[in-house]
Amino acid sequence: QQMGLHRFKGLEDDYTGKLTEIGYFMFFGADFPLLSLMLIAITAADIRVQANVLVTMTQRPLTKVARDIGEWSTTLDIWAVSSILIQSCFIGYTTKALNIYLPGMSPADRLFTAVAIEHALLLFKIVWDSKFSEVPEEVQLAFERKNYERDVLLKNFDTPDFEKKVGFYTEDEGHMYYGKVQEGE
Repeated sequence: QQMGLHRFKGLEDDYTGKLTEIGYFMFFGADFPLLSLMLIAITAADIRVQANVLVTMTQRPLTKVARDIGEWSTTLDIWAVSSILIQSCFIGYTTKALNIYLPGMSPADRLFTAVAIEHALLLFKIVWDSKFSEVPEEVQLAFERKNYERDVLLKNFDTPDFEKKVGFYTEDEGHMYYGKVQEGE
């Protein structure tokens, strides 16, 4: 049944669309507050549509192992920093919010406030990234343990253990496995 369906094209187009939506929100959210509600509704509908396409209209995607989302992470970081700068300028110069909450501000005071908001948001982003980018200790320990076990097993890869009658073998496709030593060896 899966063979008759279209191949899954990947997530590149989905990431591009979501990045565009995030960009609109990041750059224009302060000027158009209703945009956040619109994006929530669009995203909720898009989740249902994408789930339907993935489950009923395409073949099951092949699994690929990845450490992270790759260049998309760098792109999102650049967009986050630039949106902080742009939103601070919007709040300081184009909106009336500062005049409402802090009446009688001079242009120099507005500049200082915009720079203070920008610095506070950048500091918050740096603290957030440093707190949540660390690998948890138990995950790091499990990773190191697995690497150590692999290194110990592969240390004598080409030398079968005839006393225990076990050794490593390679299948025709190049996959290694650990099994019993053949009698003729």
